[in-house]
Amino acid sequence: MQLDTSSSRTLEQAVAYWVNDGSADGILIAAWTKHGSSLNEARASMRKLTLTAADGVAGNWVALDGSADTFATDAPAVEADKIYSDDGGSSALSLIRRGGNGSHKDDLYVFVGEEEDNSGDTVNAYRASWNSLNGD
Repeated sequence: MQLDTSSSRTLEQAVAYWVNDGSADGILIAAWTKHGSSLNEARASMRKLTLTAADGVAGNWVALDGSADTFATDAPAVEADKIYSDDGGSSALSLIRRGGNGSHKDDLYVFVGEEEDNSGDTVNAYRASWNSLNGD
């Protein structure tokens, strides 16, 4: 199964992260970057695993927040969220779940490093609040 594809842009920095949501099989989060030709994005999607062939069907993957973003340029093959978007440069990303105790123990932290040609490079940090009731 392909989460994203392109003949004219570069896909990199794929990250897989398994979330123990208390179900039998958990949730798999996939995040990646896509850049080139006036596009520089960090994207992510997830699947509540069943450990069946259904996990390999693109239509069964959903955006992290339950509502897929609109991609004006070179949309992914699955429903996904646009974590970061710019019109140039390239990005790298990483993500981690907070863990521990407390009300935000399941939140995801996503870090996107952006390299801009001949201008200010940045590292951006995002917190995705995890909704345990919805599993997103």
